[in-house]
Amino acid sequence: ADSDVPVFENRFPSLAGDTGRCEVVVFSAEHASSFGSLPVSRIRHIVDVWADRTTELAARPGIEYVYCFENRGVEVGVTLHHPHGQIYAFTFVPPRMQKMLDVAVAYHESTGGCVACDSLAEEKAEGSRIITAGEYFTAYVPYAGRWPFQVDIVPNRHVPDIPALTSAERDELAAIGKDCVQRLDTLFDGPMPY
Repeated sequence: ADSDVPVFENRFPSLAGDTGRCEVVVFSAEHASSFGSLPVSRIRHIVDVWADRTTELAARPGIEYVYCFENRGVEVGVTLHHPHGQIYAFTFVPPRMQKMLDVAVAYHESTGGCVACDSLAEEKAEGSRIITAGEYFTAYVPYAGRWPFQVDIVPNRHVPDIPALTSAERDELAAIGKDCVQRLDTLFDGPMPY
């Protein structure tokens, strides 16, 4: 299945050897396409590749954290113009993620709850920042976003990672991901860099 969505080691990795691994995931061979222009079926296949690579990389000795993402636009330094994403496998938990984990642990210890689940419940109750709500995922603009244009797409149930998503959840993640990217692309005169 991975052969339909090429995955290869980054020729100019930010992480290598003792610090981890960087992989490139090519979403499409069409230079002019984008994640948001891909058919949902193609995006769904990409979600499966993310899950497969996350499982494989996380099983490697010393890997502590796996992160799948897409960079798009010269504004953020993209040099490969095919629509693509990256997967970083870290031998450590990056500082920002570690801080988020520390906050989640402290929140659970003080309240017994899950900070992500409770934040989603608050967003749903308030309602004004919800972009779309599906059976399995909700996309919303967070109350105090880190970026000028930010959309969080979060599962409606407590799950540890992408590999833990069911087939139906992966279907909906693909559809909502496409929808959110298309919405971002309508804000300005060109594709939203991210």
